[in-house]
Amino acid sequence: MAILTRSAPRPAEVSCVREVRVGIPVELCDDIQRFYEDLLGLAPWPQHMQVVGGWGLGNPQCGLYLEFRHDPQVDPVRRRFTLTVDSLDELAQRLAERQWPYERIRGFGVTDQCILVRDPVGHIIEVRQSQPL
Repeated sequence: MAILTRSAPRPAEVSCVREVRVGIPVELCDDIQRFYEDLLGLAPWPQHMQVVGGWGLGNPQCGLYLEFRHDPQVDPVRRRFTLTVDSLDELAQRLAERQWPYERIRGFGVTDQCILVRDPVGHIIEVRQSQPL
């Protein structure tokens, strides 16, 4: 009988104080939905919490809000946000299976690593692994 069993993986979380707002074109909505939900593992907000003019993912108080824009502004150098996942290895495997380009950055420490990936619009997402205590 095992004393400790591994719990089910938690969904990805946006690391922020308040929701992050990102502009997306309506015509890429299906691709963006597959990217954030299927590939990164963010759950959509409950239907009654969705806001007209966009689409929310993650925690409604501090998640990601994708605003529909005709001409979204993407700053490939400065603008990015951070997601936290249970396993970078599992995410890297999903990205590789779907042939989605990404960059894995490793620092000096075990916990100093992340994955940088761009969504279908070009927004940069930094993904870090949650560390158990």
